Amino acid sequence: GESGDWTLWDTATGRATLRVPAACPFAAVSPNGTLFAAIGRAGAVRMLELPSGRELWARRSGRAHITFARFLPDGSSLLVGRAYGALALLEASTGETQLQIHGPVAVSRDGTLASSHGTIGNPRQVVLHHRKSGRWQSKQLLQPIGGALRAIAFAPFHPVVAVANDGDEIRVWHLDRPHKMLARFHAPAHELVFAADGARLASVSWTTPDVLIWELKPQ
Repeated sequence: GESGDWTLWDTATGRATLRVPAACPFAAVSPNGTLFAAIGRAGAVRMLELPSGRELWARRSGRAHITFARFLPDGSSLLVGRAYGALALLEASTGETQLQIHGPVAVSRDGTLASSHGTIGNPRQVVLHHRKSGRWQSKQLLQPIGGALRAIAFAPFHPVVAVANDGDEIRVWHLDRPHKMLARFHAPAHELVFAADGARLASVSWTTPDVLIWELKPQ
């Protein structure tokens, strides 16, 4: 509403099931619908249980201006921060910080993260972050991407990642063969999105009105 409150609705009945007087500009709901993350303007994060609305925890994320909030696919963690700046990965059940990374960031279907830099701090490299035995590990993914990272995306079902750099170039790699580039396209891009079948890649630039569609060879 105009007050900044959030209302959750039952899609079957059309009735409001919960009102959150959070006055927050951003919010996220976990994939299984049991958690609601309310993000305040000053970087405060509140985690609520659904459908009861019971507050599980509240904390300041350390990010004064949050423009990005997303649960990982399994709902165990919440990624908050600036879409093109510093991000914190929080444990959904406790609010504890698990990982500090830097956007842009992409999240795969299995919960793997790809970012411009993490523990390896090089904005011209792509770094993978994955959880193993309950702990997050980071490793360099690719060869130098030819410039600073502008956008990154995972293919839906295939171990393929696309990156766009500030040299107006888009590069596509297979994660199992990171030293061999699958495709290279030349266009400015600030957003990348794979088609559902992974056979095409859409690129969008903030400086032009066009959406470009790129065909990818089967792998």
